Amino acid sequence: MGKLYEELKKRKVFRVAAIYAVVAWVLIQVSDVVLPTFGAPEWVNQTIIFLFILGFIPTLIAAWAYELTPDGIKADTAALSLPTTASNTDRKLIYATFGLVLLVAGFQLSDRFLSNNIILVNRSAESANVTTNPAIMRSSIILNQPLNRSSLASRTLLDIAPDGSSLAFANIEDEHWMLRNLDTQETQVLVGTRNGKANFSPDSQKLLLLSTGPRAVGVRPVEGGSFQLLPIENTLSATWLSNEHVIYQHTDGDTRMLSIVDGTEDIIPGVDAAGDGYYVFNSLPSGSAFLYRQTQSTNQLNQSIIQAYDLNSQSKTVVTSDGYLPQYVNSGHVLFLREGDLWAVPFDAASLRVTGAEARVLEGVDSQRMAGWGAYSVSDSGRLVYLPGSEVIEDQRTLYWADRLGNREKIPLRAGNYSEPRLSPDGKLLAVASFQVDDSSDIWVYNFSSEAFVPITFLGNARNPVWTPDGARLVFQLNSSVLGIRPRGELWIINANGTGQAELILDADAMADSLSPIDEKLFYRIDDLGAGNINTLTFTDDAWVSAPLIENDNNTLGARVSPDGRWIAYGSNESGTVQIYVQPYPNLDGGKWQVSTEKQGSREPSWGPNGDEIFFLRLDGTLMHAKLTIDGDRFSFGVVEPLVTDLEMYSRNTTPNYLVSNDGERFLHFYSGIDEPDTGLDQDHTELVVISSFFEKLKQLAPPDPQ
Repeated sequence: MGKLYEELKKRKVFRVAAIYAVVAWVLIQVSDVVLPTFGAPEWVNQTIIFLFILGFIPTLIAAWAYELTPDGIKADTAALSLPTTASNTDRKLIYATFGLVLLVAGFQLSDRFLSNNIILVNRSAESANVTTNPAIMRSSIILNQPLNRSSLASRTLLDIAPDGSSLAFANIEDEHWMLRNLDTQETQVLVGTRNGKANFSPDSQKLLLLSTGPRAVGVRPVEGGSFQLLPIENTLSATWLSNEHVIYQHTDGDTRMLSIVDGTEDIIPGVDAAGDGYYVFNSLPSGSAFLYRQTQSTNQLNQSIIQAYDLNSQSKTVVTSDGYLPQYVNSGHVLFLREGDLWAVPFDAASLRVTGAEARVLEGVDSQRMAGWGAYSVSDSGRLVYLPGSEVIEDQRTLYWADRLGNREKIPLRAGNYSEPRLSPDGKLLAVASFQVDDSSDIWVYNFSSEAFVPITFLGNARNPVWTPDGARLVFQLNSSVLGIRPRGELWIINANGTGQAELILDADAMADSLSPIDEKLFYRIDDLGAGNINTLTFTDDAWVSAPLIENDNNTLGARVSPDGRWIAYGSNESGTVQIYVQPYPNLDGGKWQVSTEKQGSREPSWGPNGDEIFFLRLDGTLMHAKLTIDGDRFSFGVVEPLVTDLEMYSRNTTPNYLVSNDGERFLHFYSGIDEPDTGLDQDHTELVVISSFFEKLKQLAPPDPQ
C-alpha cells in the first residue's frame, strides 16, 4: 500500500485531482449563475455537472500514465526511477487535497439532489407551474383584519411600492385604504379615500389616491403630510405616468395627462373610450409610454384588449386581446389577469413590442373582471404580493348539483349570466337562457357528458326554454319586456339539435311554464299586470289550439303536472302571498290543497320522479319538501321541511331557480356562496401571499422567443 501511495505522489495524481476538483467547482458555480440569464433550462447545468464527474476518473488515469513536458505530453517513465521520500508536510498536503475533493463532491451532491427533493415537495402543494429555482421563496403578510367581499364582488385592491418598502391595500367593506410599512409592519389608515384606487409613484415617495365617494384624486407623501387635491373631477381611472405627471380618463371619455407641479393638462389623442367603458392604466419605465385596458362593446363578456401607447409617435400596439389589469415589470414582461389567473407575455418596453408567447404563471388571484380589478402587485426587484382567490364577474353565475345532505358539486360549465335552466326529460342535457353584456339573450344547450355548450337560437331576444316530453324540441319565448317589469312575448318552438327553423306557435304575450308528460299540453301564463291565468296549448290537426285552464284575478304561475299526469301544482297569491296549491288534473273540481304556509311566500313547485314528493322554494333560497300520499282521488302530504339552503333567487324574477334530477336525489341550482380558497374570508385576519425573486419564475415560464 505504501508503494502505491508513493507512486501516486510521484506521478502527481493527487495534485491533478485537486486542481481538477477546484476548477470543476468554479466552473459549475459560474454556469449556475450565468446560464439562467440566457433562459437555459435546468438540465443544461445538470449535464455540465455530470460531465465533470464522468471526466474525473479518466483525468486521474491520464495523470498516472502521462506527464506534461516542454516537448508535449509523454508517457511518464522517468517518474518510475526517481527516488523520493514522503515528508510530513507532503502527507498533510495530500490529506487536505482529499478532504477538498470530498467537500466539493458532497456540496454539489447535496445542493443538486437534497434541495431538489425539498422543492418537489413544495411543488405538489402549490401548482403545476412552479419553478424549481430555490431562490423563489413564498411567504405571507398577515393583515389583522378581514377583507370581505363587497357588493362590487371584489375583496381588495393593492399596490406595492416600486422599492418594495410599503404596501397599500383597500378595505373595501370599511371604505378606506391602509398603508403598511413592510419593514416595521406598522399600518395606518389613509384618509380621503373610499372604494377607490391607490398607486405609488415610480420613486416610491408619493401615493396617488383615487376616491369614488365622492370622486376625487389627490396626492400625499408616503411618509405623511398634507393631501394635495388634484383638479380632476369624476374620473374612474388614474395612475402615475412619471413622478411629476398623472394620466387619467376624463368624464368626456378622452385620456389626459396632468402635471402635478404646475397643473397644466394635455389631451392624449387616439385614446378615447367612445362608450367602450373605462380604462385601467399602467406606466412604462420611459415615462413616455403606458399600458391601458379597454373593454369592447361585444357580446363576449370576458374580452378586453390591453394596448401599449407611445406618447412620442401617438401610436398604439396590441399587447393581448384578452386580459385586464396590466403591469409592466423589470423582467421584461407585461403581467395581466385572465379568468382569475395571472399571465405574462415577454415585452420590449423600448420598442413596445411583444417578444414571446403568453404563459400562465400563477393560478387563483382574487379579481373582478367587469371593473378590471385584481389583488396583485410586483415591485421593481421582483417581489410579488397577491391575495389568493377567484375571479368573480358581476351578474355571472355558476351552476351546482346539491344532494339531500347539502353537499355541492360544481358543474363544469363556465360562469355566465344564465337564467331559467331546464333539464331534458332524459336528464342528459341542460337548456339555459344566456344573457350578454348588452342584455341580449339566446337559448344554449349544455351536454353533461361531452361538456359541449352550444347556442340553439341566434335571435338576441330568446329566453325561457321548455323541453317537449320527447326531448326533441324546445319551446321558448321571444322576449319583449313591458316597463322592465316582467318578460313577455310570443311562443316559438325549435329542434333541440339546432337544425331547421323556429316556428311560431302562439302570437300573444305569454310565458311558458311546462309541458305535460302525458297529454303533451303546454301550460303557459298570460300575465295582465299581476293577474295571471293558466292556459294550455295543444297541437291538434296541424294547428296549435289554446284553451283556458285556471281563470281568476290572482297571480297564478309555475304550473307543473305530476309524472302520472293526474295532479297539477302551481303558485297563487290568493291568500295575500304566493303559496303552493295542488289540484286534480284535468278535472280541477275534484279538490284543492294548500301545501305551503310560508309568511314571505313560496314559488316554483316541482314533483319527485315517482310523484310521491313535492318540492318548492321559500323566498330566502331554502328548498322545501314534503312526502305525499295519494290513494285514488285522495291527496295528503306530510310535514313540510327544509331540504337544501342557500339557493340563489334570481333577480330577473323568472322561473325556474332550481331543478330536480331524474332520480330525485340531486338538485341543480345557482349557488349564492363563493367558491374560492379559504384566505381569511369571514375571519378576523387576511393572509396575502408574497413570492420573492418572482422574475426568475417569469423568465422560466415565459421566456422571449429566440432572436
